[in-house]
Amino acid sequence: MENSSLPQLENEYFHCSWEWHIARLPHSVCAVIYSLAFRVSGRREQELSKRYFFASAKSLATYFNYSEGHIGRGLRELEKAGFFQLIARKKFRPTHYRVLSHEDWAAKHKGQCTAKVEFPWTGEGDPLGQSLWKMSGGQVKFADFQVKSLRKMGMDANTIEQEFSSFWENTGHRMKPIKVPPTFYMHMKSASQAAQGSITKGIENALLPSGIYAPNCRALVSG
Repeated sequence: MENSSLPQLENEYFHCSWEWHIARLPHSVCAVIYSLAFRVSGRREQELSKRYFFASAKSLATYFNYSEGHIGRGLRELEKAGFFQLIARKKFRPTHYRVLSHEDWAAKHKGQCTAKVEFPWTGEGDPLGQSLWKMSGGQVKFADFQVKSLRKMGMDANTIEQEFSSFWENTGHRMKPIKVPPTFYMHMKSASQAAQGSITKGIENALLPSGIYAPNCRALVSG
């Protein structure tokens, strides 16, 4: 099977399925054979041990309007790939197979499935990313690492959302969507540093020149 030696792959569109694997087999007829076999063998309703399929290459060729040779190659590819398990093969009789679902196949072929990347705006990640995406009218997509960076600033989600609303209304909507996340991050970083500076200055002002320290407005006079 093609790509069988590759590690788990990532994509941003769909979760893994039998279609993803069989599309990578050499012969396109594999897809129509497997689809029919899975349907007539019981789909998901039956246990793997009961999911049988048998049909001659001639009958399948007539049904799909392919040559018998083409059908034969497709059956062999499905068997080689592991989606068909051979039960019995006899001359002049249909070959019997056990049909594996994608779940069955994946359990026997670890690390060969594609993995859909989870993005915050798809409903699979941080709710903050979804919220920012909605606030931009679906134009700006914050990647997971970008949302995590915002979270690490120590502000709660409501504060970040309020800041983004103001940022988007004043500046963000005029920018290219791809530039909004890093620019907003720098905006938040500056705001965080300014806030920290104000706190530090407030503490310094509380220390009076004479050495008098006044916490909570109660004067404590040093010796």
